[in-house]
Amino acid sequence: KSTDRRSTSKAEDLVRRMLSLCKKKDRSDLEPDLFTYTTLIDVWSKSRNDDAGHQAERILNTVLGLSHIQPTTMLYNAVINSYASIHAINKDHVMRAREILKQMEESSEKNSYINPDIVTYNTVIKACARIGEAVLAEDLLNDMESSNSVRNKVVKPDEYTYNCVICAWAKKKGSKEAAEHAQSLLHRMTKNLHAGPDTISFNTALNAWSNVGGPVAVKRADELLTLMEKATAMESNVKVNRKSYTSVLKSIERSRTSDIPNRVVNILERMMDQYENGNRDALPDSISYNAAIGAFKATEGTDDDKVHALRLLQIVFTDMQEAPNVEPDHITYKLML
Repeated sequence: KSTDRRSTSKAEDLVRRMLSLCKKKDRSDLEPDLFTYTTLIDVWSKSRNDDAGHQAERILNTVLGLSHIQPTTMLYNAVINSYASIHAINKDHVMRAREILKQMEESSEKNSYINPDIVTYNTVIKACARIGEAVLAEDLLNDMESSNSVRNKVVKPDEYTYNCVICAWAKKKGSKEAAEHAQSLLHRMTKNLHAGPDTISFNTALNAWSNVGGPVAVKRADELLTLMEKATAMESNVKVNRKSYTSVLKSIERSRTSDIPNRVVNILERMMDQYENGNRDALPDSISYNAAIGAFKATEGTDDDKVHALRLLQIVFTDMQEAPNVEPDHITYKLML
């Protein structure tokens, strides 16, 4: 379970010793088995080394050459996770993970031990999300949703699947089309009896809109926020929190309009209303206040509009100083200059 970079060489040494003792001393009980090789791959995965995926494939090929070991889904999943977990992951790593999934799909037609499962698909989609490969992530989601394949009938997407795809689209910062895709996935989730949207789903879609800018983005973000507030009141698995509100504040800042001050005050009041109604996760923190201050400073319009924004900014800054749970930080003071 160690993440020490030296753990890979130690694990490799142990396997070599097992092989050596097995041959020299005729100790068949020490012969590495499926669990041994799967664990070895897992060690490489946890190392997050740039070559972890290649090393995992090397071990997989070793197993495939052994007649006494039957490769399994878990073994292949470990290899895919080695690519998905690389610290400096890039598109080549993602495509290799996708290629191994294809190999599993082809092998599963003859070997039921190598059926891709929910972990297989989610791990590849997670890799896609990490680098913003949204189209590939959604293609995989579409495969999972498809009812045309007998295999995929038992590998249906769950909340994590959808959330990773939404995240992949959200990585495309500033793209209205990407934000639309993210929100459309929320609607798809509402139609899925086994994978309805949760707080992460909404917050990730809100984050996508927060990076777009313009009045349309603010409107769409506020619509999502209102849905979250209604869901919170119904005690569902969606609970609006400070991260939700902060995303909307960032969206307001990027709108660059004259009505920013009133919108910011409205959001802060809604946060306090949630808190006073028992939602402790809605209480503004330093990030929320900083987003509000940044929004005030982004106000455009007449001189009167800007003076109004400045007055409200000073009030919010005072509230922040007096709040028992938060203190102004270096970002706050930089914004106040």
